[in-house]
Amino acid sequence: MRKKNRSFTKPFNLYLLLVMLFLSTILKAQPGWQDHTPRYNYAIVDENEKEISFKNNKDYSIIIDKTLYKSPDIPQDVFKQPSPHQDLTLEFKINDLSLSIKDNDWNQYSKEIKIIYKKDTMHISQPSGYGSFSMFRDFGETTADYTLQFIAGHYYFPNWSKDVLNDIPETKGNTKILNLSQRHFIVPKKVYDTLFHNTSTDPSSEKADELVLKNFMKGYFSLNKKFELTKFDKSVSPFKLRYLNSMHTNSKDPNLLYGLINYSMEKSNCSSSINIFSILNKKQNTVQQFFPKKNVRLFSSDQLISDNFNHILYLSVWLKKDFDDDKLSDCDYLSQFPLEKQIYISSDEGNNWTVDKKIQSVFVKNDFREMEFLDKNHAIAYSRKTSTQNPNKNEMVQGIYYLLKNMQIVDSLKTPEDIHYNTNYNNYAFNKKNNDTIFLGSWTYDNDYTIGKTKYFQPSLIKTNDSWKFHSEEKTYQRYAYKSQKKTETSKEYKNFQLVNDKELIFKNGSGSLKLSSNVTDHISDNENFILEKDQQIYIFSDRDLIYFSHDAGTNWFLYPVPLEKWGNDFYFLDINEQNELVYFSTRGDQGGDSALRKVSQKFKLEKKDVK
Repeated sequence: MRKKNRSFTKPFNLYLLLVMLFLSTILKAQPGWQDHTPRYNYAIVDENEKEISFKNNKDYSIIIDKTLYKSPDIPQDVFKQPSPHQDLTLEFKINDLSLSIKDNDWNQYSKEIKIIYKKDTMHISQPSGYGSFSMFRDFGETTADYTLQFIAGHYYFPNWSKDVLNDIPETKGNTKILNLSQRHFIVPKKVYDTLFHNTSTDPSSEKADELVLKNFMKGYFSLNKKFELTKFDKSVSPFKLRYLNSMHTNSKDPNLLYGLINYSMEKSNCSSSINIFSILNKKQNTVQQFFPKKNVRLFSSDQLISDNFNHILYLSVWLKKDFDDDKLSDCDYLSQFPLEKQIYISSDEGNNWTVDKKIQSVFVKNDFREMEFLDKNHAIAYSRKTSTQNPNKNEMVQGIYYLLKNMQIVDSLKTPEDIHYNTNYNNYAFNKKNNDTIFLGSWTYDNDYTIGKTKYFQPSLIKTNDSWKFHSEEKTYQRYAYKSQKKTETSKEYKNFQLVNDKELIFKNGSGSLKLSSNVTDHISDNENFILEKDQQIYIFSDRDLIYFSHDAGTNWFLYPVPLEKWGNDFYFLDINEQNELVYFSTRGDQGGDSALRKVSQKFKLEKKDVK
């Protein structure tokens, strides 16, 4: 649901309408061409939130690109549909002013806008010169980028401004966001005068970004940051860290996480990457690694499979024989020598590893690609093989499901040899309907699925008593219509608030509520707001990479309008420690260069005396 457009007033109250993305459907006759017209659209209101008419009010005037416009001679240009190869045109829509300016200098987009009321002037600048967003507005859009109260000053809107102002949470009762103010976007004239460059990486723009951020913080809170590089027990040189794969929490110690860490290197025109099983100790900031061989270039972990019923880990590892690092690249080795697969087993969550020859034989002989555990005694594995047993003798990929009991194969189900089992319609799947029925990947001979016509085969694995059996059933493809159900109110209890309908926080201290436009969740997810709390601290990490926080159980809130890290709120294992610091792990550094795992601590410290 879209929010109503609101303006900056006293008290602060700004809402911002959405800006559409690049033009994608207009002028279809010109494939690949896009409308790159810079468009600026503002709504300027008075102290009563009424939009000002520049055409009818002689107390106001506007200067755009050094040209003065005053009542009643306010431009009323009609914006025309752009076309390829035409001169660059800049479009301005400010209340009842509509102005088009031709400008062939693509390096000087940024045009200063001045709104003048008697002796006061409101100066407006954006770092990109594309209006208020770092993308182009589409032809025909009429909604304002910014709704601003006329307040004199030199305004600078960083690229993150729209993310902040477009999605301000709705508050009720005594709940307030204390540091939101239009005045925070005002910068000193000396800084403002340096801004007219067509680059968001210009040092003057970076300085203005910092000043606006400081305005949001000054008098409200400070942010202290420190980090420490994570200590690894073994060197992985010449490889360099890239990212952490899925990590699992140790069942006995929540400070321990285990999983695969990915590394890469470039050498002798060869790009290669490896995975290494690792145990991360979050508290001690250390990593313990499993090296099947001393030389890190001679192995790479392939799969980590967890048997949660018996608390056993299975780790498949590709091994190389010793070779001269200086004479062969990794790519040369792969093209000249075969790799050996080894299966390691751990019963203590990765601290110690052994090899079981029987299990090794089953894994390697059948080349398992996937494995799921069904209960303490049973598992299902999946493999592929290439077959030419079809009328045309063509190579076909055949899928094979294996049923294992005590890690030995007792049954299998093969897909047909005369159709590819590696397409959009025929592929691996493991969908658990309930504790005794599992649907596997279906297959069909048709090129397309047609409702009511296409015949397909649905394999399944069904449990009867203590045994599992494969089944396959021929079905006709149907699309079932689900009856729409009335929306019912949902509620979830947290320490400091009740979450209603996944969006509204109703605070238990009686202060009021705070409502967001997208869902709130307690696990990190795309397009949702992640929430974290401890004692009276509540943090909301917005899906727009900004942060709202309260240190008094929800009464007073503050906005930190940029991510904790320059590249976004993208990190691992975010938590609040005993010192009330936000703690997380990151694989990227502030100063660029090679990636390295580091433990970061950041603490928001309130400065305002009347806010606890």
